[in-house]
Amino acid sequence: MTDYKAIDLRTALLEELAHTPAGYLQTAAALALSVRRSVIPQPTSGEIVGALIRLENDGLLTRVDNPLHGPRFAITDAGRAMLRN
Repeated sequence: MTDYKAIDLRTALLEELAHTPAGYLQTAAALALSVRRSVIPQPTSGEIVGALIRLENDGLLTRVDNPLHGPRFAITDAGRAMLRN
């Protein structure tokens, strides 16, 4: 787990996805657990979902809908580039 300290929620989500093994997609619930332990103050579920939607709209992550387990997320190349800058 990355030590996020006082970074913003969007960056924390991207960092978490960047450290996810290639080909593995994370659920919103798994992302929320990781980020809530790292970001202060702890974001609400609504804030996390809103950030995931904005990141997807910005092309920084991709969502794959799974009918059995709900949506799963992965970072895009644009998301990785943003983290490097």
